[in-house]
Amino acid sequence: GFEATMRRLPAPSLFGNDIQTVLLTGEYQTKNRFRFKITDPNAARFEVPHQHVQPFKGPMASNLNYKVEL
Repeated sequence: GFEATMRRLPAPSLFGNDIQTVLLTGEYQTKNRFRFKITDPNAARFEVPHQHVQPFKGPMASNLNYKVEL
């Protein structure tokens, strides 16, 4: 997988209170599934625990059926 820190470009804001820096985390979990998550690295948040959503514990997939470009 990968992580990328992204910063907001200076531009007018429609709603205000924009997060200036976000963290993009990506995982190639299976040859048909890519998981991504965007979070604020400077503020913890509550995430609802769910019995069927567990951290992925496997090797990075190979022979992917898709391509991810940033």
